[in-house]
Amino acid sequence: VSASLLAFSLSFLLLNLLLPDPRRNTWLARAYLAVYSSGFAAASLFLVFFLAIYGRRSARVVNLAAIIFSFIVIAFGVSLTSLDYFTRQNLAAILVAAVGVCAVLNAETWVYVLLEAWLSLLFAAAYAFVMRERAGTIDFAEVGFIAAVSLAFGVYIQHTREIADVLSLELDDRDRELKDALVRDRLTGAYNRIFIDEYLANQMRYIKRCGDAIAILLLDIDSFRVINEKLGRVTGDAALKEFVSIIVSHIRDSDLVARTGGEEFTVLLPRTSLDNALLVAEKLKEAVASSRLGTVPWQVTISAGVGMLAAGDTLETVFSRVDAALAAAKRAGRNRGEFVSIDFIPGSSGISAPT
Repeated sequence: VSASLLAFSLSFLLLNLLLPDPRRNTWLARAYLAVYSSGFAAASLFLVFFLAIYGRRSARVVNLAAIIFSFIVIAFGVSLTSLDYFTRQNLAAILVAAVGVCAVLNAETWVYVLLEAWLSLLFAAAYAFVMRERAGTIDFAEVGFIAAVSLAFGVYIQHTREIADVLSLELDDRDRELKDALVRDRLTGAYNRIFIDEYLANQMRYIKRCGDAIAILLLDIDSFRVINEKLGRVTGDAALKEFVSIIVSHIRDSDLVARTGGEEFTVLLPRTSLDNALLVAEKLKEAVASSRLGTVPWQVTISAGVGMLAAGDTLETVFSRVDAALAAAKRAGRNRGEFVSIDFIPGSSGISAPT
């Protein structure tokens, strides 16, 4: 609005200076110049002000400034209308100002009511002090109609904005849900393999630049098939949910858990050394062994393979090492919750002794 008023005021200011209207006497021409100059100055100041505070101040400050400027625009329209009545006798200026402000202002209903009250008050003052000579040609019902239409238009536009905002929030929520559905396991709420592959691909680019590393734990629930066969799939599903809950409660917020197989889960530990990753694996093994997975009546254990994603790795090489570590842990004693560490030097496939 400030930019539009700036352009409007400047255009008519130059028009009055370069091509003066011969129908206007000296005082009327000066009055037009004063109004256009005031509008140009006010629009310039507010435009600079808005540019200065936009993004640096709260929305409340920006809205308050917009409301104050709206009152100035209404005053500008009424001033032009009072002068126009000496030559054109129309309400175009006040109509454009009132409707334009209400169309772009983002405010509550009481602000629009105040604006239209301000319009009516200014017009009454202009009539009393400027337009009395033309009183016979003024249709006050038309002014009231303009105020009422502007008010209704402003309220309608604001209501439309509110509906659009609600729909936008709903679409954002829906979009977030759809994105979560793509990257999360529906049963357990853990991430899925799609997310893990994309995340690790990004991490590999970061590792190549910064030389950092990320630890990977591959966890497998021992003899999970027995749970499904003896207790049923419903019990097995509940056990998987409880398993993820236990894992999440024992790792950092920056760590990630993903379901990458039926009862196989991958835990990513950013900026974690191999020694610390082994400690985390031990802590998770003990946490699961000391907990009940849903309604499973016996103690459940896990096996873990530990590896490191380092510079020079690919997803294939790092997971081949971690898979080999998990297989070694299974061979070392299933249901005992043991794990083995894996040498994380790129290209190495050696397995250390079980811990």
